[in-house]
Amino acid sequence: MKRTSSIIALVLALILAVSAFTGCGAANVDPGNYSSQVAATIGDDTIYLDEANFFLRYNQWNLESYYWQYYQYMGYANMWAAPAGSSSDKTMATSLKEQVMDELLETRILMNHAEEYKAALTDEDKETVKKAVEDFFANYTEDFFKYARVTEEQLTQWFTNNALAMKVFDAVKNTATVSVEDKDCEVYTVRYVRIADDTDDDGVDAAKAEAEYIVKHVKEDGEKMEDTLTQYGGSTTVESYLLSDESPTADAARIGKTLKTGEIVMEHVESESSSAWYVVYCESDHDEEASAEKRADLEDEQRVEHFNGIYKEWMNDVPAFEVKDCFSDLEVSTGEMIYVAPTAAETESDTEAPSAEESETESQTAG
Repeated sequence: MKRTSSIIALVLALILAVSAFTGCGAANVDPGNYSSQVAATIGDDTIYLDEANFFLRYNQWNLESYYWQYYQYMGYANMWAAPAGSSSDKTMATSLKEQVMDELLETRILMNHAEEYKAALTDEDKETVKKAVEDFFANYTEDFFKYARVTEEQLTQWFTNNALAMKVFDAVKNTATVSVEDKDCEVYTVRYVRIADDTDDDGVDAAKAEAEYIVKHVKEDGEKMEDTLTQYGGSTTVESYLLSDESPTADAARIGKTLKTGEIVMEHVESESSSAWYVVYCESDHDEEASAEKRADLEDEQRVEHFNGIYKEWMNDVPAFEVKDCFSDLEVSTGEMIYVAPTAAETESDTEAPSAEESETESQTAG
């Protein structure tokens, strides 16, 4: 079960859904008819092309905003034509469509078990959905709505479905019996910096001198290590490591394991490929807050495993699932981005966003 969280907490973080009953041709479907065209079926249940297209374009838009330039740097003029993985024979476009349909299917399955787990939206949940819908229309520019028709009513229903699916997901997880031993979650926390060996023109070991400077100012002057580093234009790294690990392999973990809270040391570390000075400060030799967070993470992993087992059983009873051509034929890999970065004016001022009604009448589709 995939979970994410972010704005539209209910969109990527929540799980989607699919269904169907009549077929659709695909190649020349009028965007105005998306709400009546079946995109997929799951037994007698149906999901329409307007919903499937919306979540396809939503994911496409956001993925392009993050990764288009990276794929260009890697030599792909069109990220959607790139392979989905090093050993995959699928393109990114195909993988995206499959992911959207998988998520839509998950949502439908979860919703079908809502009554069994007494899952229902509270008034507060409904307000969250309402706010998510408002935020969506406020934060997405007109350019997005050229590719995805959506009304306030539609978005409210889809976000409501997602919210209910998450309720079921949480309800199933909470039926798990979890147990985490102290040795698996008790940690110590260090702050450190690695300074690669460097000798200046006068033969002075500059890296060692910087390490000594940091240690002196922290020990003698009571400065925070991270504040001292800013004078070098550097920054520190904070990591937590298991107390039960008697032989840590990470250099910072090995050095920090011997320290008490508030202690700081410097040590020269050499390997076959490099050498450097480490300055390690012990934030806590038994970090109760970080330990509690790790315990909670491990317990949640067990709950997710419990859910996955139950969901696998549900999948065995799912009716035939069929994706229609009208969704499969939606074009993603055109060679051009649909994402359009907001202008400075849109970012810095309260630009009026299109209303749900305007997006319905003005939108087109890339499909």
